[in-house]
Amino acid sequence: MIAPTGSTTSESALVVRIDRIAADTYVREARARGRERLDREMRAEMAQVYEDLRPLLRSDRLSPRSRSVLRLVEPVLQAEWKLMSSAPSGEEHDQSTAAGRRPPWASPLERRGKNYVSYGNLRVLTQVLGANRHTTDATVERAVWSTIGYLASSWASFEERTLSGTEPYSQARRPPDRVLATRSERLRAIARDVGDGPLPMVISQPPRRWADYLPDPDGRRRLEFLTAFPQTEDHEEVAFLRTIHLTETCLWGILTRLMSAVELLKAARWEQAAACLARANRLVHVQNSVFEVMKSISQDDFLAFRASTGDSSAVQSTTNHLVQIFMQGVDPAKSEALASIPENAYLLRYANSHFVPLSAILPSIPSGDPDGAAAIEEALKLDREMYRWRAAHYGVARRYLPAETAGTGGTAGAAYLKGFYHHRISGVVGSNDEAVRLEAWSDPEPPFRRVRARPVLSWEN
Repeated sequence: MIAPTGSTTSESALVVRIDRIAADTYVREARARGRERLDREMRAEMAQVYEDLRPLLRSDRLSPRSRSVLRLVEPVLQAEWKLMSSAPSGEEHDQSTAAGRRPPWASPLERRGKNYVSYGNLRVLTQVLGANRHTTDATVERAVWSTIGYLASSWASFEERTLSGTEPYSQARRPPDRVLATRSERLRAIARDVGDGPLPMVISQPPRRWADYLPDPDGRRRLEFLTAFPQTEDHEEVAFLRTIHLTETCLWGILTRLMSAVELLKAARWEQAAACLARANRLVHVQNSVFEVMKSISQDDFLAFRASTGDSSAVQSTTNHLVQIFMQGVDPAKSEALASIPENAYLLRYANSHFVPLSAILPSIPSGDPDGAAAIEEALKLDREMYRWRAAHYGVARRYLPAETAGTGGTAGAAYLKGFYHHRISGVVGSNDEAVRLEAWSDPEPPFRRVRARPVLSWEN
């Protein structure tokens, strides 16, 4: 790729450095070896380019073409910057120091960011969904359904190639054929249910250059080649990653429609709010179906690659927290966990008297009005379906993690999930002696820690 005329010297130099990191080679090696065994020099260069790229992206002098390429590659580079934890040997370190550069492995503590996001390359997924920019809930939802269809088809194709012996990557600890066949059937069923036409064709070859990803309006090149990078060669780690991708996709769709429904309810637009909640419920159904597929991963296979996932717990999932917050407010049982993760600490801002979650609006909806009754029905259905999903999540944690095992996010594993998975918005929770009315969760003085800027999708926008 040649930088356009009029580009700055630093811009041209950075574009050349990015081009030297062959996109197709990176994808193939990450798949063939597992991410943790990638060439160290390649990862170090990607990490260094990321640090040099960040200030350049804030420049107003970038050419449109270069800015598009840099924005596309930036989340991929950031993931390598975050996950690369091993410092190189003395000679490599000395060369970098002599060149006057601060090596990217010099200060791991400066690498703020959640391993969960980097491990799953979730910022690439967010780009595809359009949830990282100001847009409408309808636009995000269209991207959500398209992404679900493609990811389910891609995962099914991976299992079918494994079954036929033609898949070259991630073949260690391959599960039994019956597991692969059943999993593929379920994934194909999900793809058929969410699509309006034939199942999407899965792309087979990665683009040669980073710029070749740009003509990608539906995001399928990025979904296929820039999201699923397992750390190991274990087959089931791909299944784990694809579960994360599909779950996060559903959560973004649920969140955008839930946020709209809350605003519509505050404006007494019952019919439109009911429609938004119904669309959210359809996505929760898909989410629960995906989790059923994940249950086919055995405990032994999960534990085989778990140590390589790093600090990648789903407790770090911002979308999951936001869905529950918009339904019920900030759960006091989660406050400590939220405050302990700097990137999630801003969620405590929702614990104030001005924020109105779905649970606080329900009592004001007129049940005698047909549209109001429909809105209440859909809200309670959403409560039931999200409870079912949280219960399934808790059940999977109990199954996969031994009782003495801590969660990868620094929590108490299954015991942490047990503390709040049962919280509901309908009525009260617990016995008569220990009843907790969830509408009272909002706290005007939350325990703030470092708070980051609010996301693009925010009730304050």
